[in-house]
Amino acid sequence: MSQVLGHLTWPEAKALVPARTLVIPIGSTEQHGPHLPLCTDTLVVEALCQALAGSFPERILLAPTIAIGASDEHRGFAGTLSVGTEPLASSLQALATSASGFARVLFATTHGGNLPAIRQAARGLATAGTECLWWWPGPGPSGLVRAGDLHAGWLETSLLLHLAPELVRLPLASPGPGPGADKLMPMLASQGVAAYSASGVIGDPAGANAEAGRAIFEAMLADLEAVVVNGRGRDV
Repeated sequence: MSQVLGHLTWPEAKALVPARTLVIPIGSTEQHGPHLPLCTDTLVVEALCQALAGSFPERILLAPTIAIGASDEHRGFAGTLSVGTEPLASSLQALATSASGFARVLFATTHGGNLPAIRQAARGLATAGTECLWWWPGPGPSGLVRAGDLHAGWLETSLLLHLAPELVRLPLASPGPGPGADKLMPMLASQGVAAYSASGVIGDPAGANAEAGRAIFEAMLADLEAVVVNGRGRDV
């Protein structure tokens, strides 16, 4: 039987729900420089969650992907869509609350801008007695955050060359400014990415390749699988 919730009938879902974790992928529709598609985060998190469901066919049901998240810091670039932190947090909490009968809910995202909303929703759900885990690829070998490579750089470009090479406009890839840690985060919060990088890139995509993307994807998947195995996500 399918691990995709939307492919089931309600009687089929009723039989499976009590023993399953509902995995909710949360992406974004936001600029990723001139060479990567707006759906970059959505493609990555959806692929990860699909692979996760394949790893645990008896433990996971996969919810539809949320493709628009909190991307206010990317406003000013054509095509970016954002609901903002508070609406996303409220929606996630309502969504998880509606998932009555599931053993637990797991939020997964590859867009750091969604984290405040996810943390807020997870705290509210925990207070209400709903078991909620959450994951994102934080700093480290499996993460999307490396010094000097914060957005649409080598790492994300490599991931897309592995997952959807037909969507990568590699001839348009060019470096953006590297992050100045002392000023970058305050600037992003107050003025957005456009005030820091005219192209939207923070880092350098030079040397990106599909082989590296595969290794990064597999490391991220192993990290996500550990959340299911251990029954414990990131601290809220």
